[in-house]
Amino acid sequence: MRWFYPILWTLLVTVCSFLFAEISTDSYFRIENVEYYLDNQGQQTIESIPTQSFISSEKKTIAPKAQAIWLKMAIPEKLNDWDQDAVLFTGSNETVHSMQGYITHEGGFEYWGLCDVEINSSACPLPTLQYAFPVNKSEYKNRTYYLKIEPGASGINNEFYFMKKTYFNKVTIFLVHFIGLSTGIYLVVALLALIFFSSFKEPSFLIYALFYLNLFASININRGIWDAYRPETIVFTGSTLLFPVLILTVFFDLLFICVFFEVPKKHPHLNKIYIAFLIFIVSLIFLSFFPETKVLAWRSLSPAIFSSMILTGATLIYFIWQGRLWAEPVATAWGVAIVCNLIWTGYRAGHIQGFWFFGYYTILGRTLEGLILNMVIFQKLQKLTLKVGFAQAQGNESKVVKTLLRTLSHDLSNTTQLVKTNAQILNENPNDPAAQKNIERILQAAQEQAEIIENAKNNFLVRGQQILNLSMIDLKKCLNEVIEMYQPDIKKKNLTVHFFMPEENIFILAEKTSLCHQVLSNLVNNACKFSHHGKNIYITSSFINDEHVELKIKDEGVGIPNQVLDRLFDEEAYISQVGTYGEMGSGNGLLIVKDFLAMYGATIHLDSKIDHGVEVTLRFKRFK
Repeated sequence: MRWFYPILWTLLVTVCSFLFAEISTDSYFRIENVEYYLDNQGQQTIESIPTQSFISSEKKTIAPKAQAIWLKMAIPEKLNDWDQDAVLFTGSNETVHSMQGYITHEGGFEYWGLCDVEINSSACPLPTLQYAFPVNKSEYKNRTYYLKIEPGASGINNEFYFMKKTYFNKVTIFLVHFIGLSTGIYLVVALLALIFFSSFKEPSFLIYALFYLNLFASININRGIWDAYRPETIVFTGSTLLFPVLILTVFFDLLFICVFFEVPKKHPHLNKIYIAFLIFIVSLIFLSFFPETKVLAWRSLSPAIFSSMILTGATLIYFIWQGRLWAEPVATAWGVAIVCNLIWTGYRAGHIQGFWFFGYYTILGRTLEGLILNMVIFQKLQKLTLKVGFAQAQGNESKVVKTLLRTLSHDLSNTTQLVKTNAQILNENPNDPAAQKNIERILQAAQEQAEIIENAKNNFLVRGQQILNLSMIDLKKCLNEVIEMYQPDIKKKNLTVHFFMPEENIFILAEKTSLCHQVLSNLVNNACKFSHHGKNIYITSSFINDEHVELKIKDEGVGIPNQVLDRLFDEEAYISQVGTYGEMGSGNGLLIVKDFLAMYGATIHLDSKIDHGVEVTLRFKRFK
């Protein structure tokens, strides 16, 4: 069932692409009846033809650089139905040295001067000789073509064809360009995200987009190659946008192999080859947009695609040799398909000349390769999705456990130290009238420990979803509770706490237990721990705007070194700093603070200078 929709979509795209192809299909008609006459008198007019020597009406090849000859071709009535001008072409660019012709009909005859120059000159830079004859004009009846030809270096064969070209209308051109280019841009972005961030949100669309772009390119390449030498009339008339679409697909197969088989990590020596090839492809795209270099870029298209096939095949063979592909049976099938297609293309290339070899890289072979590639991508993306999801789940679970351990080890140790401090005071002065106050603090600390444990348990359960029961919290009241909690430490160091608060109440969006006993508690504890005897702690709160409240806690302690400040929120870093009375500090408290602030939608920022203390700035959402 998992293959149903990809295969269905593949078939749909294939049918639609071939429908597009039919709109621009070239129609061919081979001229069967050709008579050859030797131009033994060197005459240049149509009247001279009857005096020429008849050679043959059989199919034969005229020797290279032989004497000029005349060819007489009767035009079948079937061509009267053609609704556009046709093109007559023959041989390769070494077949004919020059050509000129006449056309006769019931109304007389007309002269057509046709590329009467050196074939390789700038006046006729074509892979095949193409000459326009108005075969569709209804007044031309009983038409006959007379062509005077001077054989070139390879002689003349008798393969003469008329070809009719039908183009897309402008709306279709726009739609195909839009689909092709936008798909290409999406693929580039998606592949970069996959390579560098191992993330993608729409893997199924990625599959379809890649396959559509490959199929679209392969179907149009077969009729676009021979027009490469006439860029002004390539399949989409006057278009330069087709080239980037075609050339981008060249690199996609290689890039997917690179990603799927983790080449950057496991085979870094191959990266240079891929990068060099990508630079080459980008250069061709750049050249294709300039009239002066467009022909050069198009002439490089077939070699570029052919070399990409070789590089792709070599990569797949390398992975087969490494034993990598056997674990991916569908990928192996794709490798076999592309290598077989490569061998077939190479075999056919031996039978043709020039840049035409890519025309034999058939649509059928490319389509088969694309179908298998579609399945490969679908299968691999499913595995990658599971792999990334599992890794993220493991990462989240690991982070939750670390947070839980930090909370229990750090925050419980704070309240345990408060119990210990008050118990010592009570033990040293059992009859002191203030002893009752110490007992109340011990009971309060025990209650706080129970709340911390309960809060840690709840946080562990909801950590993955980043959920806390946020509500309206009175910031002033919470601060007073925390300062009261740390009165023994404040008195022990003879510290003075200065409050600068607005007269009206300050309500913020937070969760009370975590705010009082983990966020503010950690910050006030740090301010006390790292302050020198007799110094000051400043607590300032203000309204930044209608949406936010800012809280600053500043001490005059030892400060934090820059190298420690830069890594203060790094979960993997081990940070240890001793307080002014020998108290230990691990930095875990600030990690806990940051985690809870993130759940509130709040932020934290630290400024510090050595021996000038630390200023912590919190920005909360205002509750209105």
